[in-house]
This record gives sequence, structure tokens and C-alpha cells, in this order.
Amino acid sequence: MTIRRTSAKLEQSDPLSALFIRIAFLATYGPAKPGFADFRDKYVVSKQSIKDWLGDANCVLIIDEMNQAQALQEKGHDAAIAFFEFLQDNFLSPANRALVFSTHVLAMTLSCTRYLGGSLLEQLPLIVDVEKANKLVAGMTVQQVLYYNKIPALIHTKKWAIPVFDDLEAHLKKSPPNLESVQSLLASFITGSIVEYGFQTFFDTTTTPEGKTLVIWIMCHMHRILNILMGLFSRTNPDLSDQLSCLHDLVSEFRAYQTGSGDEFEKLFAFTLLLRSFCGLACAPFFDVRPRSFSYNKFCKSNFGKCLEYSELKAVITPPMETKFPHVAYYAPTQSSFEKYDAFAFLYATETTKDAQVLGFQLKEGRATPKSDADKAEVPASFLVRGNASGTSGKIKGWRFVSEPEATSFFGLTGAMWIPSELKKLSDDLDSLSAKKRVRESESSERAGKKSRTPHEG
Repeated sequence: MTIRRTSAKLEQSDPLSALFIRIAFLATYGPAKPGFADFRDKYVVSKQSIKDWLGDANCVLIIDEMNQAQALQEKGHDAAIAFFEFLQDNFLSPANRALVFSTHVLAMTLSCTRYLGGSLLEQLPLIVDVEKANKLVAGMTVQQVLYYNKIPALIHTKKWAIPVFDDLEAHLKKSPPNLESVQSLLASFITGSIVEYGFQTFFDTTTTPEGKTLVIWIMCHMHRILNILMGLFSRTNPDLSDQLSCLHDLVSEFRAYQTGSGDEFEKLFAFTLLLRSFCGLACAPFFDVRPRSFSYNKFCKSNFGKCLEYSELKAVITPPMETKFPHVAYYAPTQSSFEKYDAFAFLYATETTKDAQVLGFQLKEGRATPKSDADKAEVPASFLVRGNASGTSGKIKGWRFVSEPEATSFFGLTGAMWIPSELKKLSDDLDSLSAKKRVRESESSERAGKKSRTPHEG
């Protein structure tokens, strides 16, 4: 049986009675018979009638989309307790019975482990082989596989306009989120903190060695959600909408991320720094202040794309206007590049700040070091951020290089998966699996060939 969105009201009011009606309908007519709504409105099915019908027969109950019944996720809810007690007594405790269910929502998983003793929670199979991904969609890269979080259905469809997004957009239009809830949602990219129920469908989960459950963003979902959010605020809060639009555009780069492209690592760094600034998170090891807003390649008197030196950039930028402070103004040219630096950040502590704290960044995908000395006179804080960082921090040619632990902490739980060194590991793992698979297939083919030979051929 499947709990559908269109019949959600039945499950919300009394999920156990809804379960009885569905079992009775399926037992009477089978899964292909239409007319469930009429059956539901006409009959009331008791617990005892279901137990009598089951008797002592062998039985497996399969429930798809159990997360559609929101009452089942609320701790201590009377309806949830009654529902799970019935499943425990009639499908888990008997030796000849079993329960199989699917859920897209973490809260449902937590409820099931709370109420159902002996539950085995299994993640659905993921794509762990680039060759398999290419059988679904030709030309898939490791980065694209990760963008869709290795989920076969997402790789196969690559679609946004699915009903669950339509539902989310309709819900948010009726009950628009405030700034704090948006910040909390996006901060989970860094922290992995559990998000509110309505968004849990769009996340993967992981468990720490201590048993704590954390969420991981599925980047194709983040792209779509940012698109919805920036539309919601386009009229009521243009500044907020602009910042969300900027984050949305940077996330779109993840889909085309290519190992070996320093530009893409620069986009990952920019996205993480600006996301932290938007959410009011600490930006260690770069500065201690918690920003409240950001701008990206904005507040310029003229095009800065042709600037080659910091002094040229400083001459064309202007202080941020009509925004919240502390504010991070981030500048990274899209067509040309500075001679020594890949990007600059200006930290404005207050609205009246005239001289911002200046930070310069050079970003290397591997372990290379800068060819030139940092410009200490003009840029007091120059950082080297590498995708394959060393274990400890230090200084070289005036550059303060970021250590691997610092980088991992800065990029956060989801972001760290996109660091070049981690992408390389994933690529190597998938390549290794592909190679092992080819060896197994070759050996199997060879054995089959030997068995098919005639005595004369032998």
C-alpha cells in the first residue's frame, strides 16, 4: 500500500483507522481496483476484523511513503503510539510476519526506531560506479554523480519540477519563512543540524561515531530550493533575494564542477564563505567576526574585471549600502584574474566603517604554493587555501596557508565532500570498483567459455 499526498487528510486524522481501511480494500479488491475513496467513505473497519482476517497466516505488510502521515513523526502523539503498537504486535513480533516501509523523512526514521523494536534501517542502493551512472545517463562525471548524491532516480530523471517541490513552493507561499528560518536551513550545509520537517525530504543523512544523526544536502535539491526562496523574497526583501540568487548561481556551478579546474574550487570557496556570512556563522580561520550579510562582485564605481593589482581594485569599489553589518564584500573576477590573488574579501564592521579589513586569497586545487610573495603592505591578511591541504598550518612567502583540519571545518559537513582531495578519493574509489567489476566480468566470461568448449576443442 502507498500513502499518497492526495489522500493525506485520512492519514493525518487517524492513521491507524486509515491503515485498516486500506488493508480491507486491498484484501477485498486487490491493488488494481479503483474506487478506494468510495470504499473509505462507506465503511468503518475495526482492529479486530483485521486481526480475525489475518488469523495466523504468513504475511508481509509493505507501506510506501509512510512519511506522508505527519502525525507519525510527532513524539508522544497518541495516534502515532497506537499505529506503531499495532505494527509491532501484528507484524514485527510474530515470527511469520514482517513489515517493510519506505520514508523520505528523517523524523519518520527516528520515530520508527523509537517505537518499533528490532527495526533494521537500510538505505536504498546508491550508484557507486560511474559506469552504472552512464548507463542511466550518458556522459556522467564523478562530480555530476555527487551532485545528484549518487541516487539512481535523481541521476536518471535530473528533473526539478516534481510534485514534492510543487507542494513545498505552495506551502511556503502560504506560510513564508522568516530570515532566521532560512538561515537555519542553509546553515545545515555547514553544521549538519537537523532541519524542520517540511524540508527533510531533500536531504541525505549520516551518523557520527557517537550515534548522532546529521543531514547532508543533496545539491540538486539545494539548487531548486534556493530558486524557490529567492522568488518568495523578490518583492518583500530584495536584498535578501539578491543574496539567495547569488548563492543559487554558485550552486549551479557544482553540477559542472571538474577536477583539475581551479576556477571551480574558487567557486566552492566563494559559496562557503558567502553562505557562512549569510547565516551569521563564524568564518575561521579568516576572521573572528560573525557577518550578517554579503555581496558578491558588487558595489563598484566601474567594472573591476580588468584590475590586475589590489590598488586598482581599491580605487573602483565603494562601501556597501542598505544592508546589514558586519558585511562581507567579496570580489573575484570572472574573466580575468589578479596577478597575485584569486579573490579579495572586505569586512565592514559597521555602516560607518571607512577602512574595511582586507583579506586576499589564493586558491590552489592541489598542494602547490604561490610563486610570488604576498603583498604585505596593501593586504595585511593573505591566505593560501588548497584543495589538498597539509596537516598543519603555517606561513610561506607572507601567505598564511590553511591546514587540512581548518579547511574541513570551514567547508562544513556537505561542503567538505566537494574539496578536490575528497573528489579525487571518490573518483579513485569509483574507478577501483569499475576496474574490479571488469575483472570479475572477464573472469566470469572466461569460465563460461571454458565450460562451453567441446572435448575436441579441449
